[in-house]
Amino acid sequence: MHGLMVLLAMAIALMLRGSLVWRRTPLTWTTALWCFVCPPLLLLMTALAIVWMGYQGEMLGWAASLGSYLLAWAFLGWAVWGLGQRWQEIGSLDQQIQALQPTELQGQTIHLLETAFPYSAQVGFWRSRLIVSQGLIDRLNPEQLQAVLAHEAAHHHYRDGLCFFCLGWLRQMTAWLPHSERLWQELLLLREMRADQKATEKADALALAEALLLVTQASQQQPFHPVLETGAVPFYQHQQRFQVRIENLLQPVSTTPAFPNSYQPWLLLGIILILAPLAFIPFHFS
Repeated sequence: MHGLMVLLAMAIALMLRGSLVWRRTPLTWTTALWCFVCPPLLLLMTALAIVWMGYQGEMLGWAASLGSYLLAWAFLGWAVWGLGQRWQEIGSLDQQIQALQPTELQGQTIHLLETAFPYSAQVGFWRSRLIVSQGLIDRLNPEQLQAVLAHEAAHHHYRDGLCFFCLGWLRQMTAWLPHSERLWQELLLLREMRADQKATEKADALALAEALLLVTQASQQQPFHPVLETGAVPFYQHQQRFQVRIENLLQPVSTTPAFPNSYQPWLLLGIILILAPLAFIPFHFS
């Protein structure tokens, strides 16, 4: 019976990811997040349920199997190993950030990266810290720099450091699922567009678009500083994303993609789906 649980969880996970094949419109933040998160969490919860029940006994008249029990343990071990690896990377990155000089920029505390490459990022797990390169400060005027800082403040507001630490772990755990890379890239782009949209509440959208254009041009000429390569998303390597973000900033507000603050219907459905394997535990008898 435990083997059937594994097959059922795999079928549902593949069905959720396979549904993306029929989509012809761009994914929204909620849809991309739901399709990315639910399949790996469903598989993880199924493995936990099987380990909890053990390999002896029966469920609904079907005998438990040692093979599915060992498979569940192997999947959990892979998940724990991946989580530990990512946690180690965060610790290493934190040490690198501490070596950077803290300074003040437009009333905000930043960690200055001494490189000509134009770069800014909120880096960290929960209490992220703002990193800005000297190259970015030199290239942008005060209004453009204010817009960039507002964009980074939006990342802090949404706790994107913690969010994408967890999403990166799920990506590593189930990279073999279909459309994992597509969804990951979509979420990276939507994350930046969401921060752009939030930034326009405090800064001029045109100034942010100008800053993005200048960074795009400069990033093609300057080598990236290696100190943060392990932790920073190499967004500069995807010039088309900058173009999408610039076009989105220049569009009327009414056509800006929505990033709803309320996820109740999707969240409730996701929780029910993810926790469904636990409902089988009372039916297991040793």
